[in-house]
Order: sequence, then structure tokens, then C-alpha cells
Amino acid sequence: MSESYYKPCRELDICNELIEKYFNTQQYEKCFEGHLVLAEQGYPLAECQVGYFYYVGLGVEQDLAKAVWWTRRAADHGDRDGQCNLAWFYEDGIGVEWDMEQAAFWYRQAALQDHDLAIDKCKGLGLSLDDAIIDREGLRKVLKCRVFPLNYLPSYKYTVICANYKGKWILSRHKKRDTWETQGGHIEDGETPLEAAKRELFEESGIRDADVYPVCDYWGFNPFRCSNGMVFLAVVHSIGELPESEMQEIRIFGELPENLTYPQTSPLLYKEAMKLLKSLVRFEPATEDDAQTIIELRKQIWSTTYRGFYPDSMIDEFDYSWHLEKELQRIRHTECRVYRIVKDDHNIGYLSMRKTDEVMLQSLYILDEYQHQGIRRLAFGFVKQYCRENEADSFICHCLPENWNARQFYDKMGGKVIAEDMDNEESWMNSVIYRFKIR
Repeated sequence: MSESYYKPCRELDICNELIEKYFNTQQYEKCFEGHLVLAEQGYPLAECQVGYFYYVGLGVEQDLAKAVWWTRRAADHGDRDGQCNLAWFYEDGIGVEWDMEQAAFWYRQAALQDHDLAIDKCKGLGLSLDDAIIDREGLRKVLKCRVFPLNYLPSYKYTVICANYKGKWILSRHKKRDTWETQGGHIEDGETPLEAAKRELFEESGIRDADVYPVCDYWGFNPFRCSNGMVFLAVVHSIGELPESEMQEIRIFGELPENLTYPQTSPLLYKEAMKLLKSLVRFEPATEDDAQTIIELRKQIWSTTYRGFYPDSMIDEFDYSWHLEKELQRIRHTECRVYRIVKDDHNIGYLSMRKTDEVMLQSLYILDEYQHQGIRRLAFGFVKQYCRENEADSFICHCLPENWNARQFYDKMGGKVIAEDMDNEESWMNSVIYRFKIR
């Protein structure tokens, strides 16, 4: 190691002692363990050394993924050997996918710290070592990024939030710019990435009422600097007032606009957020074109989950045309709301509500293979949100008296029995009516 590069400190002394005492006497396992203690405390030289041990399998079982992880951590902390080694990993595709853009970036960072091998590499790649910073707007335009699985990166500096409201994206405009961007910003001391994401979402859009999900890690870079962070998806339920901040306004977009603040980065992050959004359970408003799909779902669900509750004749002699016409009437009715329940782009059930003097959950059906996955609970949350938006303080629903699974679920959800209609001559028409208060 270069003694002149590393500033004298206790950690440097310990590293030198470990090399002298254990590495030079081929006690590699003890040398690795000693460096690992320092690396976990954030000392860059030890992080770089731990990456090397994992790369060659010295004192520890070889693990290229961990070699890259520790080497990246050292590089992020400014260690020039870590930066050069990480560049080499990317140049040769060692433990990572081959990526010459990342290789060039890290070679350049190491060369700017007078790393001889990195300087030679930069000359061979035709990379300028001029560290002059161009204007900030220009840097935003050329910013690129790479996305990684969650918790891939060793540390996080920023959060990025992709906010989705009823299938559309909410973007913010800075007071000093005429371009549109995600919400996001620095993670403050003591904050988790999720806490920072929720705070930044509110500060830059006014949104509090949202479910926030982690999506992926990202590493952003331009010719001079890099940053890393975590990307989040915010599924927004309602929009509040924009607080006083650096943002001028928010706007809802069906598609991303062309004038993005980060044109090379934002589309990639939204693409990852969309993947997660599609995998979540969604409640899509049904149109007349969806009526046939809903009836096919109904027939399938009745013949599996509800056989034994409804008479076999109702199921086996299913009057498709009658059900289709009734569903079309419901979809067209101004007081009714019908939704397809969608997961992974597949229709897995449906629900319908009707609002007259109060809200009634008329039907909630889920395919048998999607039972017991918390989807019914999500549906109740969706109904409650509908009630709040329509200033209703409760809703009612019904179930068959003998459907003990439904009755137990309703009890757990806080429902109260308000009526038991047992007077019908046909027992399958009997129902227990529950009321659910909105909190």
C-alpha cells in the first residue's frame, strides 16, 4: 500500500499490523477477520482489502459478489485502489455485468487521485482528466444511471419517488426550472431511506396519503460525479396542498413529458416503478367491455369457492346472458361502481359498490388461488377510501349465514351485524348484513 496516500490514523496502524503479523506469515484467515472488523466500521482501506480477500478467496471462501460489494463501498468512500479495482471488475465483467461506462467513470476517479494504473487506463481510453465542472443544468441533462436490486448498494445518499395517482404519474416543477422531475432528495442523518422518501414526497408534492414501496437501488453518474440511492413507488390515494418549498407546482401526466429535468435517468426509474406497480393488487374501473370478463370470473368463482353455498342448479345452469345483461346495467348505473381486481396484469376478481343514502359493498369475489393472500383486506381498504372521498362514515355488506369464513373475516375487520334476513323461503337468499364504520 502507498503510505503517503493514506493519512496516519489508528485504523491505518491496525491495517499495517495485520499485514505484518498475519498476512506476511500466511495466517490469512486472521488477517481477513481483522480487516473485516475495520471495514464494518467504514474504514476505506480495510473495505478495499476485504474486497480483495473475497476476490482471491484468501482467508475466506471466494465470493465475487461480496468482492464487488466491498470494493464498491471502498470506492464510494473515496479509496483510489477500490475505485481502480471496481473499474477493472466492470471492464472485465468480474462479479458484475460488463459495463465500460462504469469502468471509465471509476478509472477516472482513481486517476484524479494520482493512481498510476488508472492514469494509464484513462490515457488508453481517451478519457480527459480535466475536472472542470460544467453548468449544473448541463450536468442534469447528461446524468445517467444504473439500477440494481434492492439493498444491492452498500450505502444510500438520496431517495427518488415515482408517485402514481389512479394510473397516472405526478411530477413536480422546480421554481428555477421549466422541466419536470420526480420527488426526492438527500437522506438526512438518522433517517431511513423510507422515512426520507415520505418526507420528500410531502415537501415536494404535498402528498401524505400514499402507500410507499421500495422499488430498487440506483447509481447515478455524470462525467464528474456520482450518487446513489433508493427508488420508491408511491401509490397515491389523495393529493394535498403543495407546501412552501423549492417546488413551484405539481402536475399529473398520463405519459412522461419530454421536458424532464433528468431525461436520461427518469425514464429508467419509472420503468422499474411501473414493474412493481403492475405486480401490486390494483382496482381498475370496469367498462362495458369488461362485463364479459367479470361474468366469466363470476362463473368460475361460483363453481369453485362458492359451490355448497349457492344451489348447484344456479351454478350448473348458469344463465350467462342474464348475468351479462345485469352486469351491464350495473356498470352503466350512475350510482354503481364496478372494479376489476388486477394482479400481475391478470384479472383475479371484481368488486362492486352502490351509493344511494349510504354505501353498499354489493359484491366482492376473488379467484380461489388468490384467497388468503390479504387481497380481501386490501379491497376493504379500497372501499373505505371510496367512502372517505364520498363523505360516507360507514358502508354495509352482506354474506350468507352459513359462510363462516366470511363472517369471521368481517368480525376481524370490525364489522357489526345490523340485520339477519332469515325470512326468505329459499334459504340460499338469506343474508347477514354487516356495517363497517370508517375510521
